[in-house]
Amino acid sequence: MKILLKSDHVFGVANLSPKRSGLSVNIWSDGSGILRTVSHSETPRVKIGYLDGRGVSVTIEAEPEIKAQSQDIKKSEMNAIEEGIKYVARNYDLFLKHYMDTDGSYDDDDLTDELRARGEYR
Repeated sequence: MKILLKSDHVFGVANLSPKRSGLSVNIWSDGSGILRTVSHSETPRVKIGYLDGRGVSVTIEAEPEIKAQSQDIKKSEMNAIEEGIKYVARNYDLFLKHYMDTDGSYDDDDLTDELRARGEYR
């Protein structure tokens, strides 16, 4: 999915689906997220959750922190989200590289290729 925010910047979001990640949740990684003009742009983040929008936003670092969370997440769903957070922690360097890309040199395919090389993506 491509989202046009400014006439000269196109942002893509990589959707790491359960089918490919082996998780029970989706992970959305924002390529070139650093270029967005949003209040949390100083803290690189990914979103982890479900297609209906319920989930969490976590920092991209070795020990990710939850920065935002949907109100209606069940305990069993939170356990699945925690697995997603561990996935981000294991691969935070790749997610950070994807988020910090400002020139298109590390796109969605590069992210998934490197995750695949680590055995983290099918």
